[in-house]
Amino acid sequence: MLGLGCHRGASAEMVERGVLAILARHNLSVRSVKAIATVDRKADEPAFLYLRDRYGWPLETYPAEAAALLCAGAAVLLLPKQVYTEPGAGRAMTLAVARIPYPKRRAVQSVGGHG
Repeated sequence: MLGLGCHRGASAEMVERGVLAILARHNLSVRSVKAIATVDRKADEPAFLYLRDRYGWPLETYPAEAAALLCAGAAVLLLPKQVYTEPGAGRAMTLAVARIPYPKRRAVQSVGGHG
């Protein structure tokens, strides 16, 4: 899950380049992204709507700042908040990554009388 933030009106292209650059820098595949999570006041942010439409990622909103953790149901971030901007952009974006936890596996109990 990507937890995204940005200055209001940040360009969609800059935000997309930021997402791709930060994921690549940390050896994370864009294909493993399942959703975008952000604070509820950013639900209409054009850059996030662009990413939702371009990549087919659901856009989940939350009232708390830890949107990636809430969306993933995780306790810790895989990648803490990173900031990305470009010269002359006048805007920045932030990204945090949370991994969806794997379900706990039940211990396999042996059957039979093998002592």
